[in-house]
Amino acid sequence: MLRRPIPASHYMLGAFGVARIECADYAPFGTQELADLAVRALGPRQGVLLGSHGMIAVGPDLTRALWLAGELETLAKLHYLASLAGAPVILPEAETLALCERFASYGPGPAKP
Repeated sequence: MLRRPIPASHYMLGAFGVARIECADYAPFGTQELADLAVRALGPRQGVLLGSHGMIAVGPDLTRALWLAGELETLAKLHYLASLAGAPVILPEAETLALCERFASYGPGPAKP
């Protein structure tokens, strides 16, 4: 609802493969416009905020996508709460991108048949 991205104020952002979570502009639900905005904002990320809607998390399987959805909700809450106390310290982009590599094998793995 604030329509702000989530910067790397917490190391778990590395799980999303980027240095910040973007926020797409608003468009009415169920429209092609909203779908286009979401895809554009998602880009190479595995999570994105949707202006005045909520969020989307994606992954190679449902288990990973659901795990990332929970992580994104937590990141949004932690960043918001930290912002109430002042300006959160943002991790350097190089540090965040290095974390992305470490997160490639962190968390739930591929679904087992």
